[in-house]
Amino acid sequence: MLRENNSIIVVDDSKTDLERIARVFNTHGIGCKTILYDVMSLPEKPLDGVKIAFFDINLQNSGDENAMFATLFDAIKHFIPIKNRTFILAFWTTNVNDIEKFKIFANREGNKGQIANPIKIIPMDKNSFGENDDSLSPFVDTIVDNPLVKCLFSVNDELAEAADVSLSNITSLIEVEEEWGKHENFEKRFKEVFAKIAWASHGYQNGHTDPDRAIKDVLAPIFGYELCNNGKKTWEEYLQISEKNKSFFNSISIDGIAPYLNAILHINPNVYEPNQRGCVRTFKNDEDYFKNRFGYGTVTWLNDHLLGNHYKIKEQYQYQVVAMEISAACDYAHEKKRTHRYVIGLICTENEYNSIKDLNKDRKTKLGENVYFPDLYFVLDKTIMSIIFDLNMLISEEECDLFKTLHEPLFAFKDEFVNAVGSRYAAHSTRMGFTSF
Repeated sequence: MLRENNSIIVVDDSKTDLERIARVFNTHGIGCKTILYDVMSLPEKPLDGVKIAFFDINLQNSGDENAMFATLFDAIKHFIPIKNRTFILAFWTTNVNDIEKFKIFANREGNKGQIANPIKIIPMDKNSFGENDDSLSPFVDTIVDNPLVKCLFSVNDELAEAADVSLSNITSLIEVEEEWGKHENFEKRFKEVFAKIAWASHGYQNGHTDPDRAIKDVLAPIFGYELCNNGKKTWEEYLQISEKNKSFFNSISIDGIAPYLNAILHINPNVYEPNQRGCVRTFKNDEDYFKNRFGYGTVTWLNDHLLGNHYKIKEQYQYQVVAMEISAACDYAHEKKRTHRYVIGLICTENEYNSIKDLNKDRKTKLGENVYFPDLYFVLDKTIMSIIFDLNMLISEEECDLFKTLHEPLFAFKDEFVNAVGSRYAAHSTRMGFTSF
C-alpha cells in the first residue's frame, strides 16, 4: 500500500491561495498537499507525518473573532495529531495580530492541551505579498532552509533511502528471466527467498507463525548498516559539534526525559509469547513459590539475602519481585531444546533503587558480588523505576512448571539489555577466586 505523504500541508478555503503556495513549493521541487477547507468533510483522523502546516487563520469567513478562532482550533485538531511534537505552523492572514489573540484562545481553560503544539509559529501577512509568486518564494525559502526543518526532512529521507536499499540488497540477488518483459518467475522466487529467511532466522515454527517479526528482525541490522554508512552528515551539520562549543555539549542534561528515552530504547511493551526472550514476569504466589523452591519467601530473600538486613523497602507497592528470561539469543531464535532460564530480580522506584545502591558505598553495608545494578532508569506505569538482579537466583525448569508459577509477562527487555545481563551473569558464574596471604 502506498504511503500518504503529509510532510507539507496547506489548509485554506481559497482555491487560489492553495494553488499559489503549491506552485512555489513545486518550483523548489518539493511536493505539498493542498486541502480546500470544508467543515462538512474533515478527515476521520488527523494526518500523520506533518512537518510544515499552512493554515488560513480565518477559515470560511467564520464570523466574529471568537467563531473564527473556534473554527481554526477545530481545524488544527482535525488535521494534526496531538502527538505531533515536531511541526512548524505558518498562519496565512491579513491581520498578524490575530496570531497572538489565537494563542490566548488556545490556552484558555478547556482548550489548553487539546491541540498539537508546534515547535515554531510563523506569521504570513497576506498584505505584504503581491500577486506575483516571486514575492512569496523568498518567504518559503526561509522556512525550508531553517536548520531544524532541514534536519527533520533529511532524517526522513535517509530513513526511507535506507529502507529501499535494504530491500534492494536482497531482491537484487533473485534471478529474473533474461528476456525483457518476462517476469513470471520473479514473484515465485521472491516468496521462496523471504519464506526461507523467516524460517532460517527464527526457526520453522516461529517463522511460520510470525513471519513478519522474523523477516523484520533480519532486515533491521541491514537497515541499520545502510543508515549508518550512507555518507550523509545530517546530524553533524545540525548539531555543529566542535571544540568551540564543547563546553555546551558537556553541560547538556536530559535527566527529565532520560527514563522515557530508556523505555523507548530498551523496553518492548508487546510480548509475543509467555517465554519470549527478555520477558519480565511476576510470581503468581510469591511466598509459596519461594518457600517451595528456595526455602524462604520473597520478604526473607529481599531483606536478609539481597539487602543483607541493611535496608528495608517501606511500601510494598514500590517494588515487585520478578523473573527475567535470559536464554541465549541463538537458542531462542532456532528453538533449540533448552530449559527456560530466568534470573530473579527486583523492580523498584528510582528512590528505592538509589537508596539500595548507596549501601555499596560503605564497606560495612556493601552487598554481595551477586547483586547487579544495571543503572537503567525507565518509565513503567508513569513511574520512574529501575531493576536489580540477584545473579545467584535463577530458575531453570521445564515449560509446564514455569507456567504454573509465573504470571503473564509485564513487558520484555530488548536484546541489548538482555545481552548485557546475560554477559554479567556469565562473568559472575565463571569468576575464579585466588589465594592471598
